Amino acid sequence: MTWDDTARELIDMGLKPFPVHPEDHADPKRRKAPVYRWKQWQTEWPDDAQLEAWAKSAPDAEWAVACGQDSGYVVLDIDSVDLLDSAKAMGLCTSPVIARTKRGFHYYYRHPGNGPLKNKVGSSVARHDKDWPRVSASISRRTAATSAPHRAASSSGSAMSI
Repeated sequence: MTWDDTARELIDMGLKPFPVHPEDHADPKRRKAPVYRWKQWQTEWPDDAQLEAWAKSAPDAEWAVACGQDSGYVVLDIDSVDLLDSAKAMGLCTSPVIARTKRGFHYYYRHPGNGPLKNKVGSSVARHDKDWPRVSASISRRTAATSAPHRAASSSGSAMSI
């Protein structure tokens, strides 16, 4: 599967991909950072011409997906396997759509559609935002398999990182 084929598959699943610098980028500040200004990709969908342009100009990039109310998805990002039990105890790991990441897991959920969900960071998020445990999982299980080849990551909009 080619780099832009992966993006097309993400689009087919209803996810909005945009290129990010790889995790092993020489400049630590650029690791997983968007290659281009990505704000427009929170609300717009890249077409084939855009995907091909990105593939030519940034062939070493990886994919991230825009999250939030406009995209229709939110992601729970658990950055350590050691925190998985704590997150489960908070009722946060209920999605059947899970992608294994280098350091942990991404749990994908349908955005509840009741306004923005703020990004949250830290192991105490469940005490501060009761909306997170109530979002329902409803995207294809294929997301987990698709994330692996190019280490697609969630980014922007609504994400919770533990």
